[in-house]
Amino acid sequence: MGTVREITYTSKGAQPKNVDRSDDELIVVPKSTFPDICVGCGKPAWGNTTERVFYDLGEWWWLLPSLLDMVAIGFRKQYLIDFPFCSSCPPASFHIRKLRLDDYLGVFSGAPKMLLDSLPLMPPDVNVEKNRRWLKRRFRRLLG
Repeated sequence: MGTVREITYTSKGAQPKNVDRSDDELIVVPKSTFPDICVGCGKPAWGNTTERVFYDLGEWWWLLPSLLDMVAIGFRKQYLIDFPFCSSCPPASFHIRKLRLDDYLGVFSGAPKMLLDSLPLMPPDVNVEKNRRWLKRRFRRLLG
């Protein structure tokens, strides 16, 4: 079986970078940095972050869907994301939901309006990646 790969998707930084919005969705790319706005309530985070872990099964799940649990253990990827989070928000106020997360792009829903309003609209090249169909994402290496 494969090993668990740990991928740090975002990192802490002084200036927000590669974090955008599309309507009510939060769009991030690897090695992006968030503005210092809490993803729970939308107020200043004052440099605090909370690490969230998301898992992906990779590109192998479609081969053996009846053995999904066994495949997931061996071929999953682990994505670590440092979201800005203020100290006054309880963990239950974390309402961001993963819509898509892979090595190229992360799409989340449930971000507070104050955070989304502070972000620029998604650039055209990121929009192309966001709208890439599932089949083209899965077979990226073959289809180019």
